[in-house]
Amino acid sequence: MFTAVTRGRGLGRKRLTPAERETALKELKAGGTVTGVAAAMGVGRDTVRKVRDSAVRPDRAVTSAAQPIAARISPAEMQAFDAVIGRAGYRSRSEGLRALIRMSAGFLELSREENAELDGLTAELGFTVDDTLEELERSLDALAGLDVDTLSEDELHRVTIAAQRCRDRLTAAAVPAVAQWDARSVWAGNGARTAGARLAVETRSSKGAADAVLRRARALVDMPATLAAAQAGELSIDVVDLMAKVFEIFQKSL
Repeated sequence: MFTAVTRGRGLGRKRLTPAERETALKELKAGGTVTGVAAAMGVGRDTVRKVRDSAVRPDRAVTSAAQPIAARISPAEMQAFDAVIGRAGYRSRSEGLRALIRMSAGFLELSREENAELDGLTAELGFTVDDTLEELERSLDALAGLDVDTLSEDELHRVTIAAQRCRDRLTAAAVPAVAQWDARSVWAGNGARTAGARLAVETRSSKGAADAVLRRARALVDMPATLAAAQAGELSIDVVDLMAKVFEIFQKSL
């Protein structure tokens, strides 16, 4: 995770050219993820996310590189134009004109009502995997960026305790995914000989630490109540590992 966060910070400085924005959009439409496209193009995830959002939500697009246009029309034409953008719910002539240009060029253009429905649907569907991971990394960035010298003693205490609890909850929250990654042999996709070897390489951890993660996941699959308690923050990971060890000994004795 440290690698991903560091990469994201460094890449965020590059700007995409219009041609690169089109390429990014094509990759996204073809099923590419924000994280994958960002890594391939050497930019931050926020940059690719803005490209994606601008294709559907032009009112949220970054307009610093936009170019102004001007045209002379008659009072009657202006009155008709105002009526059209009024019915469509656009807030200004500029926004309405931009929408008309986009529609004539073949861009997807949604009305305000449709945008509101899209927002509601997105909320109902919840976060995608990429959204969830990106939100997690943003939270970790925010935590790492705290100026601890300015915190009160109470704040320092709360941050210290909460960080440890969140670490344990995060470890427990990842257990189902780790178990499936192991059981479905996803790890073998690059020719790795064992799950532990692949996990150690990709997370830059020791083989022993990677094997411990896998042992925990395999054990907790059969301990749903313990896993749920750990995910809720009611048990620390060291206690969970101890319970898993006892459970393993018990199973072997049967």
